[in-house]
Amino acid sequence: MVIVGAHLGLHWSRVMAMVRTTLRLSLGDSARTLVLRIAAALLAGFGLWSFSVLGVWGKLTFTYSLDFWDFTAAVTPFFGHWAGVVSLPAIITHYGMMVLGSRRTAPKALQQERQAGEAASRDAARA
Repeated sequence: MVIVGAHLGLHWSRVMAMVRTTLRLSLGDSARTLVLRIAAALLAGFGLWSFSVLGVWGKLTFTYSLDFWDFTAAVTPFFGHWAGVVSLPAIITHYGMMVLGSRRTAPKALQQERQAGEAASRDAARA
């Protein structure tokens, strides 16, 4: 489920673009962006809590456990916790890719400015 969440996070921009187109929402609403980022932070917190409730780390590291389905327990919280487990790596991956993308484009812009400045100084030296 962690890999599924990471894959979902990689394609989250596409999912949001499809939802935006379907609901005919505007692109640059800063209040909506702030509310959704706060919701993502809360969902990530729920995902962290769900990791511990479901014992996901023990399952990922193949720790010995005798977990069985409790037939007297409600089903809805179980699936809600798994949705939190999927959402945590999705959120981390999405925002991690945003940070990496911004770091990758910023040096390119600086390099282009530097090249433009060097070309201007060469042109000035020739004149």
